[in-house]
Amino acid sequence: MKQRVAVAAVFLATLGVTLWFFAVHETPRRPLSERPEPPPPQAPPDPGLATAPEAEPKDEPEPEVVVPAAPIRVLLMGDRSRSFTAWLFQLWAFAQRPDRSPYVEWQAWYGSAPEGTVTHAEGVPALEGTPTVATLDGLDVLAVAGLDPKRFPAAFWEGVAERVRTGRLGLLLVPDDQTAKALGNLAELRSVLPFTSVRALEPVSPGGPLAGVFDAPRPFVLTEEGGSHPTARIVHYPKWNRRWWTNLTEGASPAWATKMCPLVEGVAKDAVVVTRLATGAQPIPAIVASGGTARVLWIGGFMDVVDKAYKDSASVVAMRALMHQWVNWLNAPRP
Repeated sequence: MKQRVAVAAVFLATLGVTLWFFAVHETPRRPLSERPEPPPPQAPPDPGLATAPEAEPKDEPEPEVVVPAAPIRVLLMGDRSRSFTAWLFQLWAFAQRPDRSPYVEWQAWYGSAPEGTVTHAEGVPALEGTPTVATLDGLDVLAVAGLDPKRFPAAFWEGVAERVRTGRLGLLLVPDDQTAKALGNLAELRSVLPFTSVRALEPVSPGGPLAGVFDAPRPFVLTEEGGSHPTARIVHYPKWNRRWWTNLTEGASPAWATKMCPLVEGVAKDAVVVTRLATGAQPIPAIVASGGTARVLWIGGFMDVVDKAYKDSASVVAMRALMHQWVNWLNAPRP
């Protein structure tokens, strides 16, 4: 009995000393309001999918946002605000600098903008007036999303083409069913577009279905060549990247699918068809990237992507990475 009492006494004495030590030396916790903000999302410079130096990891990697070396200035022009363009802005806001300002400094111009329409990123001033050729000199990327090109004079589009052709401006084209033909056949842009023309959404035969319009959503399919293109990069590793694409575009209810995709014809020899729309024997080029100095990216079908794309968590994180890759690739160095 005495032995048990002695052991207990020793244990209590040791516990008391230990508690005293931590009470004296513990660093007091700071309130949440006084703790530093977590660091902004960072990623290593993108070496490209085809030249990834590391081995494919065993566990599935999460999509990563490749942060540019410097902020990218983007102007988006459209007839009106759409769900897809609003989504672009929300996902571009994810990557922020240490001072909380965005890496993608975007402004928007709409032909019709009801009160309350968001037209610029936080911390970025609103665009003053209608864009002109002079406006282009302060940009890295011009995004044209669902815009009737007739809203602007030929001189404006000639200025766009000249800057794209010489590598001073990247051009992102996101057509809808109303603007695809006019935009894809614009004479002033012909020298820089990665294809020859775009067909109108007309009946395949008298009384038949419209070309490029489908009763049921058709999924996007990553091409062999597009699998290693920077504009298709969701994760750094080629095999895992393809698996991400497969998970988002296959199955009974794919998240990345659409009922409308403009019919692109005459793809340029140096251009890359990154994805096609699965339409049977003759799949339609959907994402098409230019080659050479000019940086042009045609995103067909995504303006009318199915609602699941906006709601599925895997789709959101993957699209966030992909949308940053689009502007990263388009951000050509200024001479």
